[in-house]
Amino acid sequence: IGFLAYIFVANVVSFNSNKLQLSQYEKNNISFEPMGAHSLGRGQFINEGSFLVYFVLSKIIGFLIPLVLIFAGPSDVAVMVTPSLVVVTAQAVAEQSTGSFHDVLRIIIPIGYSSYRLFGPLKLWALDSWILYLEKQQSTGEFIYTFNFLLAWADLVF
Repeated sequence: IGFLAYIFVANVVSFNSNKLQLSQYEKNNISFEPMGAHSLGRGQFINEGSFLVYFVLSKIIGFLIPLVLIFAGPSDVAVMVTPSLVVVTAQAVAEQSTGSFHDVLRIIIPIGYSSYRLFGPLKLWALDSWILYLEKQQSTGEFIYTFNFLLAWADLVF
């Protein structure tokens, strides 16, 4: 929440709420498209097959499967997965709520959240899943702990 609040304050203080760019669009009768022509990639990648595959895979590996693990898996797995999923959700909310902000701030959102997630909750999830996998494989041999381990490391590498 603090990082997103900083981005909102920086947009107002440093970039005057991006009024210059938005007024230029309005003056030239250009419809602002934050997820299209005016996205960070300028709409070049949004319809590309490779980007769509990457986007779908990242949502499945980083959001959908961890969400299922939280509700359907054992509590010790859910405790590991939840912090990473919260950061992914916060990033999605931040990216959507800053669509009209200055480009400098819009690029900081995925960099900031991904960096924090990679070296914080995701790293802990990967390391803890490995320890839990070693403990549970010797005693119970349940597949869910193997799956948790593989998903955490796949998410870390992805």
